[in-house]
Amino acid sequence: MSSVQVSDAARRLSKTVFGQELRLAVMLYIGRHPDGLFCYSDVAEGVEVRSASSVQEPLKALLDAGLIVRQDSLPGDRHRWYRRLESSGWAFAEELLAMSRGPISR
Repeated sequence: MSSVQVSDAARRLSKTVFGQELRLAVMLYIGRHPDGLFCYSDVAEGVEVRSASSVQEPLKALLDAGLIVRQDSLPGDRHRWYRRLESSGWAFAEELLAMSRGPISR
């Protein structure tokens, strides 16, 4: 899957709405993921940060909010897997991205 790149304006909007600069980018990546199954390193790579620990706080917030759930790992798999749940929150993330690009006509 291709990476999600967000502008400085989108990061500022993410900080305003969620209190975290990366949460919007993380939500966009997860919401666009074809099968909704991912691990920390997938998300870190997808939002172009150096370390998976950079996405730990946004992922914990999404887990606490009930937007994602932990998925059982296969024996011997060292990754912790998560699955996206159905929610209008993913569409909201897309709307926020559009808002960060300028006024939206309604």
